[in-house]
Order: sequence, then structure tokens, then C-alpha cells
Amino acid sequence: MPNQRLLRWLVTSRDPLDENLLRQLLAGPFSSRGSMFVGALNSLLISWTCALLHPTPLFIGWMILDTLIWITRLLLLHCIQLMEGLAPPRLSEVSLLLGLLWTATLGLGTAACVLSGDVVLQVLGCTSAVAMNGAITMRNQGIPRYAFLQILLTDIPMKLATLFQPEPMLRLFLLQAPLYLTANWMLLDRLNRTLVRALMAEVDSRWHATHDSLTGLYNRAGILALLEGALYRPRSESGRVAVFYIDLDDFKGVNDSQGHAAGDRLLQACGEVLTLSVRQSDFAGRLGGDEFLLVMQDATEDGARDLARRILGRLVSQGTSVSIGIALQRAMEDSPTLLARADQALYTTKLAGKGGFRLADTCASAVG
Repeated sequence: MPNQRLLRWLVTSRDPLDENLLRQLLAGPFSSRGSMFVGALNSLLISWTCALLHPTPLFIGWMILDTLIWITRLLLLHCIQLMEGLAPPRLSEVSLLLGLLWTATLGLGTAACVLSGDVVLQVLGCTSAVAMNGAITMRNQGIPRYAFLQILLTDIPMKLATLFQPEPMLRLFLLQAPLYLTANWMLLDRLNRTLVRALMAEVDSRWHATHDSLTGLYNRAGILALLEGALYRPRSESGRVAVFYIDLDDFKGVNDSQGHAAGDRLLQACGEVLTLSVRQSDFAGRLGGDEFLLVMQDATEDGARDLARRILGRLVSQGTSVSIGIALQRAMEDSPTLLARADQALYTTKLAGKGGFRLADTCASAVG
């Protein structure tokens, strides 16, 4: 995202959107070298044709400037795509400014075609400008303010040029301008809203694929995938992965006596406690029913015990009892084996009287 205030305003939406979604919307101008290359060919074809047919300083200057702009834009796009989203804001700002400079030169070049009196140049220049505006609308629909400014820079000089040439009927362009520009803005706005809805639906779909809608924690698929990744991530010798199997005690009794709404509130409260208890590097998820799984990275036995006590204390203060089974990863241990040991530790905790925790393969345990 650009840091410069005006450019940032041009590429943001009037609706409040999170930074990741804004980055996706901004990706349009930096997404396809193919479409930009075709646009460059069209623009260069017009500017070079004008310079060849009318080798005046104005048209030669347009040809040179247009060529330099497109070489720079294509090189910048190549660099930005190579950096895969890690490009510094300055590169994006320069690329966006060059996009505005290009449309300004296109507008002035088209105006020069109108003023030349050459019918061939007038037809080529005007039709090319209108075609490029259509491409701008589609390519930059994610950033409608920026796209509309590009259209203004392309269209207004051409319209104003009709005031200074002898054919009076061409002044109809001036009457047509408000209709043309209004239609373009309405189209941009509609395309942008459709794109935003599609992206938000995609984000929502991805979230629901890995998260539990009731508690906001990861669901079974999400937390198990994170566990797999954590097990094979390089880490220090002193730190291991620990998994916590957490089960609400007497949850069925709450559902039976107080109803499912009370049970849902209890699950949500447990989810909030787990979220508040873990570090940023840890993960909490709901496996289903009243079972939760917590993945602690770079864990030690003492750290695992402290976390279990913290969870138990917070839940007890809310009048909730849980049992916890903990297993710390052994060398080269896979997730099914690790989970089975944590599950066995949970079972042992339940047999010992519930409301406590136990570490797998040790005698260490605690009760709340």
C-alpha cells in the first residue's frame, strides 16, 4: 500500500475495509504483465504513428515520453511481481504515478490529434483513447477513484480540444462528456462493489473452512493442519510442541438441565478463556462437541504446567470445570501418536476425579 496520503486515498475505498482486502483490490494494476503489454503496444502504436505522419516536436515528444513511460512501467511491474507482495511502498507509488502520467500524456496526445485537423489522426486518437478507458475501467475496478482520475486525464483534454478546431459539430463531445463520465463512474462503482462482495465472500468461506463459527477458534481441520505444520517446523533443542486435550466436565448435564443455548454459552466462554490464555505463537481449536485442542510451540514441561494451571484457574473462576491431558512431542513423533498420548492423559485425568490436568508418560498431575 502507498504511504503518500493522496495516492493512498485514491486507492482506498469509501467503505471501511481491512488492510489485506485493500491489498487484494490494489493488485489489479500489478496483476498481469500480458494485459499491460497489450496496452503498451496499443499506446505506442498510436504515438509512433502520429510522430511518423506528423513529425512535429509535439508528436515526437509524445512518442519519446510514451516510450519511456512504458519501458519504466513494465520494468517496475516485473520487479514488483518478482518480490511477490514484499515490494516497498515506494515502488508501488512510482508505478501508480506513472499510470497517471501515462493517461495525462494520452489525453494531451489525443487532444493534439483533434487539433491537427488530420482526419486519420482524429479517428485513431479518439477511438484509441475511448478503448483505453474501457480497459482502465476493467483493469482498475478494485481502485475506482484512481481509475476515474485516469479516465478524466484521458478524456477532458480531448473534449476541450474541440473548442479550438474549425468543425463545430465536434463540440457535441462537450455535451456528451457528462453522460460519458457519469456512465463510467457508475460502471466503476458497480464493478467495484461486485468485486468487494466476491472477495469478502471468499475470505468468509476460507475462514469458515478452518474456524468454528460458535467459538471463533480453529475447527478440527484447521487446528490439526496447524499441528502438522508445527511438528515439522525447525525449533530450538529446548523447546518442543505440546498438545493439550481439553474436555469440559459434565457438559452433557448442562445441556440436559439448562438447554443447548446454555451449552453454547459455556463453549463460547471456554473458547474466550483459551484465546486469552495462549501466546501469539500458540493455537487453540475446537475438535467438536465439548472437546478442545491447544497447540503450544517451543514448550517445556514447566511451561505446559503453567499454562494448564492458568486455564484451569480462569475457568474455575467462571464456575466451569475441565480436564486436560498434555503430551510433549518426542523426537520424530507424528501427530496421531502425539494426540493419542494426550488423549490417554486426558482419560487418566478423568479417572482421577476430573477438574485437573496430567502430563502423558509422567506421574505429574494436578487437580483444580
